[in-house]
Amino acid sequence: AVSGSSMPGGKGLTIATAANPKLTWESTSTVNAGVDFTLLNRRITGSIDVYKKKTDNLLGQLPTNSLTGFSNIIGNLGTIENKGLEITLGTVNVQSNDFYWNTHLAMAYNQNKILTINNLTPLTTGAQQIQQKYVEGYSAFSLFAYRYAGLNEKGDPQIYLNDNTVTSMRNITDTEDAVFMGTYQPVWSGGITNVFGYKGFRLTVNCIFNLGHFMRRDVNQYYSGRLTHNNMATGGFTTGNLHEEFMDRWTKPGDEANTDIPSYVVNQSSSDTRRDINYYRYADINVISASYVKMRDISLSYILPQKLTKNTLIEVRTQVGNIMLWKANKNNIDPEFHDAFTGLRAVPTQQGNVTFGVNVKF
Repeated sequence: AVSGSSMPGGKGLTIATAANPKLTWESTSTVNAGVDFTLLNRRITGSIDVYKKKTDNLLGQLPTNSLTGFSNIIGNLGTIENKGLEITLGTVNVQSNDFYWNTHLAMAYNQNKILTINNLTPLTTGAQQIQQKYVEGYSAFSLFAYRYAGLNEKGDPQIYLNDNTVTSMRNITDTEDAVFMGTYQPVWSGGITNVFGYKGFRLTVNCIFNLGHFMRRDVNQYYSGRLTHNNMATGGFTTGNLHEEFMDRWTKPGDEANTDIPSYVVNQSSSDTRRDINYYRYADINVISASYVKMRDISLSYILPQKLTKNTLIEVRTQVGNIMLWKANKNNIDPEFHDAFTGLRAVPTQQGNVTFGVNVKF
């Protein structure tokens, strides 16, 4: 792709992306089967669909040799396979002259696997494996972690290698020393809506759920160097503040029996040469469930009787949104406002909000 400029003294032509003569079309083959059903005089309706989808020559950004002048190029990433099912179910639970109650459920299950992937640089270290979201033979959006072995007598993090030996040494891991923890993409997702009606009142309760996936929790980021407000101001949700677990760090010999949080070493060089703090940051003990169920909204409306409004339709309504009902983690993390891969929180917004409204039709 190119872009031009007609401004005096400006560039006449700029190459925005490099050409890729080997680029081919992405192709997808799908096999699916489904059934729709109706029972009890349409009191129960629904559908079940199962599918298997294979996509070849996935399009995406591929890294390039730095000598080309471009950091990446559009290319064919590899092949991925998806399997899953989708279910919808609607029920009329109660139906009378003045009262009704209906329920609608929609849910989906998906499991995928990367069959092939084009890596220009082979993965050879555990550190490289930890940073990969897409690895051949595993689910897309993967999380890998070190098997944590606690702290040594200096307060340095230790891990188990693939042969079950324990080490705190830097630059010693290979890909087999990083274990697969799961995917950070929900395996099960969906929502359920209940609608209740009584005369002029209507109550709608809508819940959503995301289940079966994982995330890295936020941990202390500071283990060496001089602590100032400026160098602490990179913590996202904790901008300008130390993480609370900093108070529980290793401080003296023997603390390794009571804490997993590495020591703080003032001298940056000493810390960097003797240990790898990422052994703790990316440890399996810091990968937690990201499953949750949330009340997306509850709305209540009332239509005033027309004998009082003289044929004018007046509806009064109120709504409460985004109320957390259940989350699998015990760290008070809302997975909707959390980067599952990096483990950084964001500030939750529009949670527990309340709105009021009036709708008038003449």
